[in-house]
Amino acid sequence: MTFAAYATASISDVIGRPAENLPMLEINTMDSILFLNRGAHFEAHALPIEAQFAPVFGIAAADFDNDGNEDLLLGQNLFDARWETGRLDSGRPLLLRGDGKGGFRALAPLESGLAAEVQQRAVAVADFNNDGRLDAAISQNNSETKLFENRNGAPGLRIRFSGGANNADAIGTRYRVVEPNGNWPIREIQCGGGWLSQNSFVQIVKAPAPGARLAVWWSTGGKSEFEIPVGAKELSVSTNGIRVAK
Repeated sequence: MTFAAYATASISDVIGRPAENLPMLEINTMDSILFLNRGAHFEAHALPIEAQFAPVFGIAAADFDNDGNEDLLLGQNLFDARWETGRLDSGRPLLLRGDGKGGFRALAPLESGLAAEVQQRAVAVADFNNDGRLDAAISQNNSETKLFENRNGAPGLRIRFSGGANNADAIGTRYRVVEPNGNWPIREIQCGGGWLSQNSFVQIVKAPAPGARLAVWWSTGGKSEFEIPVGAKELSVSTNGIRVAK
């Protein structure tokens, strides 16, 4: 089929059967949406209005203020749009503070300290200065990559997982902190974190209360549970046990 023929073809011509016999899907929203996993189904929640002004490319889910709730950091904007549409440039790096129940509050730039004016793309998180707080690196198309130091919230606990010789960084392993007054979210150690980016394998969690335990579901299929030493700032965890890192 030529380009000209394709441009003038009907749906029936392209699919090869009558259009009235095809299943139809309808788009009823263009919002950027969070889907909560409820087990048997996903529950859709539109992100705050501040996340709807520009396309989202990079995104990171992490507890940036170490309050035990997951937050979201968004990289936005698209300049290469059709001329009649114009640049979609209403977005800055946007920090959404989570309430632990699927709700988020957008922080103004003066509150978050995040500033980038062009096309943000990759968003990657790491505790680059080893202070127990997750920092963020944001790349931009045809502009500088920016590194933002996190000075918000109390320092958390750094955790390094080891999966052995065949999986040194324990990719695919899941873990959660179990406290006497409740469980924290389950996290997974992943390779690849979004738009051409990679988050640090070092995990940061809120400083646990005395008596807290660390439950680990290893990528190899086994499960471990360890008592978290009181006052520890960094832990090294493997299937052989848990120890305080020096």
